[in-house]
Amino acid sequence: MENIIYEEKQRFQPIFLAMNLATIFVLGYLVYYYQLFNQPIALIVMIFAAGLLILASFSFNHLHLCISRDLFKFRFAFMKQEVYVKNIVDLEIHDYKFSEFGGFGFRHGRNGVKGFIARQGSGIRFKDKNSQQKYFISTSNPDQIVSVLSGQGAQMFSPKSGVSTRTNN
Repeated sequence: MENIIYEEKQRFQPIFLAMNLATIFVLGYLVYYYQLFNQPIALIVMIFAAGLLILASFSFNHLHLCISRDLFKFRFAFMKQEVYVKNIVDLEIHDYKFSEFGGFGFRHGRNGVKGFIARQGSGIRFKDKNSQQKYFISTSNPDQIVSVLSGQGAQMFSPKSGVSTRTNN
């Protein structure tokens, strides 16, 4: 059993779920409409699309963050990632930019950054020194996460020098 130091669940903003539900209703209406005119291919495609949208709505409705002594885990339902805290370098607070990721959820941003994004605002950005993969994680408490991770051995980013430094809080 692991000792959890920090845990957070972020829900998507309700407007996104409402938009998905509205789209499902529109697809339902279109399925009904095409069924009247005996278009079996269109019916199958629309039922499949509505099913995927429902699955996506429930799978990506919240982002779960968990920090233990050794691991930082973050996930949307079945899209999960684990990074050893000792391998985290260039840790910094970073603002979410729509132009960088193009949306919410699990995103591949510019410059190869993987984003786990539940909402706008601040988040944390870091690099896994083993895989060289960069991550952006949205969070409600970026200061607290940075403090917890740096206290466990993660390396902070120093904007003045542009190099990583080890911090022990």
